[in-house]
Amino acid sequence: MPLRGGYPVCTTKPTRLLHEGDRIGSLEVVATPGHTPGHVAFLDTRDRTVIAGDAFQTQGGVAVSGTFELLFPLPALATWHKGLAQESARKLLALQPSLLAVGHGRMLSQPQAAMEHAIRVMEESLAKEERKRPHVA
Repeated sequence: MPLRGGYPVCTTKPTRLLHEGDRIGSLEVVATPGHTPGHVAFLDTRDRTVIAGDAFQTQGGVAVSGTFELLFPLPALATWHKGLAQESARKLLALQPSLLAVGHGRMLSQPQAAMEHAIRVMEESLAKEERKRPHVA
């Protein structure tokens, strides 16, 4: 599945690749594909802050990447795989974060209820898309 949007060609070579479970100080790597294939988030093990990157957004409303928010539609339009984004959102919720930091929007304290709501909205959106797809017998 191709990535959406425009990306500059990068010739930089990494000196270290991160994998789920790796630690950088107090930050633990959490694989969260969906917005992009190799997307990661970080759990701060000191206080359970989740740095979610683009797995969630709070600008224009709390949403899972891939959910269309009228006030800020860009993450939805640029999400690579909505189903994986949904799985990653559930994975981040299961971490029971004390604070959610995102790439687009403000941070949320005690974000579980908002995350749960965003996940339900995405589930409904995915179910609606599935019903519209022609089924081959």
